[in-house]
Amino acid sequence: MPSWTAPNSAQSLQGKTVVSFNNSFNQSLSLQESISEPAILFLVAKQTSISESKLFGGDLISTNNNGFFSLDYNFGNPSITSVQPANSWTICVLGTMANTQNLWINGTLMGSGNSSFYPEPLDAIGQSFTGEIAELLVFSETLNFVNRQRVEGYLAHKWQLESRLPELHPFSTSVPAFGGNQLITWLGTSDFDDGGDVELELPVKSANDPDFTLNAIASSGLPVIFASSESRRACLRHLTSVQ
Repeated sequence: MPSWTAPNSAQSLQGKTVVSFNNSFNQSLSLQESISEPAILFLVAKQTSISESKLFGGDLISTNNNGFFSLDYNFGNPSITSVQPANSWTICVLGTMANTQNLWINGTLMGSGNSSFYPEPLDAIGQSFTGEIAELLVFSETLNFVNRQRVEGYLAHKWQLESRLPELHPFSTSVPAFGGNQLITWLGTSDFDDGGDVELELPVKSANDPDFTLNAIASSGLPVIFASSESRRACLRHLTSVQ
C-alpha cells in the first residue's frame, strides 16, 4: 500500500502531508467504482523514478518512459507530451473529452488532440508510479477555460505553487474566489470607436438576415443563458443561437 509522508519531511509539499507511491512494491490504490468517460483531470504530483505510469489507471498513460508528463491512450491516439520533466512538483491538467484532448502543465498548453475516443474507465490511482501525489480531481463534465484556470489557481495557491503559473495567468498572484458577485462580459462582434479602441457590440440585424450566435462569459465560470423578450421578432435556439 502507498503511504502518507510525514509532515515537513523531504517528501512532503510545503510541509503538508502527501501520498507516496513506490512501483517497486506495486503500490497503487484501486477505485471501488471506475469512472467512465472522464472529461477533465487535475493532478498535483512529482515523479521520483522515471517510468511509464498510469496515475489514473485504465489505459491513460500520464508519465512516459522518458520521464515527462503525458496524455496518451487508445494506442497513441491521442499522444501529447509535456516539455517539462515530471521530477518536480507540477500542476497537470488532462482534458480527455472525445474529439477534444488537451494537456496543460502549470497553466501552459502543451498540445491538443482530436481522438474520437475517451480513455478506458479510470480504475486506480498511482498505477506503475513512483513518486508523490498531493491531490487529484476528476470532472465528468468539461470545464470552460475560466473554470479550468480557477481550479489551477486554487491548486497553485493551496500547495504554494503559484510561482510556476505563467505571469499572464489570471491567478498567478491572486487567489481565485468562488461564489459572490460576478461580472458578465459580452463577446459580440468587434468594431472600432472614434478613438480606435475595440468595442464589442450586438450586430445590427433585420428580418430574413442569417441566424447568428450570442457569446458572453461570466467571471464565475457559469454558462450565460439568453432569453428573448419578444419571440415574434427574435427567438432563440439552444439558448444562444438567434433566428
